[in-house]
Amino acid sequence: MPDHGKTVVEWKFSEFENHERGTAWYFWTTLVGGILLLWAIFSGNFLFALILVLVALLLMLYERRGARIITCVITDTGIVVDETLHRYKDITNFRIVYQPPTVKKLYLAFPSALRPRLTIAITDQNPLALRKILQKHLTEDLETEGEPLSDTLSRIFKI
Repeated sequence: MPDHGKTVVEWKFSEFENHERGTAWYFWTTLVGGILLLWAIFSGNFLFALILVLVALLLMLYERRGARIITCVITDTGIVVDETLHRYKDITNFRIVYQPPTVKKLYLAFPSALRPRLTIAITDQNPLALRKILQKHLTEDLETEGEPLSDTLSRIFKI
């Protein structure tokens, strides 16, 4: 890994959550997906049908491949996630959502609308220590509470 400055804290986390999915989950997902696909075809909405097929393929590929283990390193110049440096000057703000045992995440926001927020699982890290370290370089988002709706729905529907 290239030198990105002095390491302050480092940890590893899973690329995405590996949800325990039972037979019922697969049954209901296939049933709902099949009904939506039939509805899209019969209504002539072929773009929606294509999107459904692509989502199903992506879910199957991710399920088969499994999650990679990613390294996160907070340095004095920025935050390195999977060998990509995100300089502090390029990050708008951060927030930590810590609601154990289900939610333990660090969110980084960027100024560009084309660059989505970065979600980092903080696993076994002390959220107060991380907060103290990041406050030296970044503004903390104190207005937004809880995890984003997309993360909540992903966790509820196990996707």
